[in-house]
Amino acid sequence: MTNSANTLNTGGGTAIGVVVPKSAPTNYFAYAGNNTGAQNCFYGLGDPTGCTIVPFDPKRGDPFFQLDTRLAKTFKFGDRFNVQAIAQAFNLTNRANYGNNFGHSIGSAATFGHPVGFISPSSTIIPRSTWGELGFRFNF
Repeated sequence: MTNSANTLNTGGGTAIGVVVPKSAPTNYFAYAGNNTGAQNCFYGLGDPTGCTIVPFDPKRGDPFFQLDTRLAKTFKFGDRFNVQAIAQAFNLTNRANYGNNFGHSIGSAATFGHPVGFISPSSTIIPRSTWGELGFRFNF
């Protein structure tokens, strides 16, 4: 989680801290656009309850979930031959898995907390919907 401005005026860097009140540690927009208020609170110049910097990676994202199934039936022919009919279905819940791919800058309220990518092991760019396969397997 980052901020678009150098809130505490501590120099450069790529991970600029987000200041939140200790009484509401998940209020990430408490000092958005108010660098002076954040500095006063963090350094104890204003709010007596104080503030803190959001810890590293406080929003972990969504867990991955995908439900797949396979059905198979074997038909025997004599002692040596058999045919197996197979039906498989993938992503039965038709859920897009975003994982931890969310907008992380409080500088843009429009994208903060919204998905920006997918975890899609069965596709390359966009998540696939429910899909399946039918097949036969011949053993001898």
